[in-house]
Amino acid sequence: MSTILLRGAAAALLVWLLVQWEHGPLVRLLFLAAAGYDLLSIPFALAALRQRIKEIESGEEDEARKY
Repeated sequence: MSTILLRGAAAALLVWLLVQWEHGPLVRLLFLAAAGYDLLSIPFALAALRQRIKEIESGEEDEARKY
């Protein structure tokens, strides 16, 4: 969960920095790309978290220890 919050905060910080200061077009593009990367990684982190919770609830780890 901390990964999701950290990525969201990083994206918000990058957008805030982009709005606050004047940058050239290349820097603006790099900031937007970095913010986009952070935002796009959140759904994948949520999917991994959901899968891990499902594994724990179904007891797959306990079953794997038997072998």
